[in-house]
Amino acid sequence: MLHIVCSLGGLGSCRPLVRDRDAVVFLGGVSAHAKKISSIPTYAIESDLKGGGNPASPEVVLIDYDEFVDLVAEHANSVTWT
Repeated sequence: MLHIVCSLGGLGSCRPLVRDRDAVVFLGGVSAHAKKISSIPTYAIESDLKGGGNPASPEVVLIDYDEFVDLVAEHANSVTWT
């Protein structure tokens, strides 16, 4: 499952439902608050970070939108958390 997080509220809702084989990607303004969730792959869209900043956690992998599309294609299911 790919969890697409678009808000801090969405992060709070998705966190208890994330499983070991899942991945999380942060989109939009919430990218600046991206933090590694457990041991699962966690990503943030680099261009969504205001002023070229960094996510809240150095363990978050920065990706572009082409890589985001690849993540969606790699996962049989996805859910968007707003």
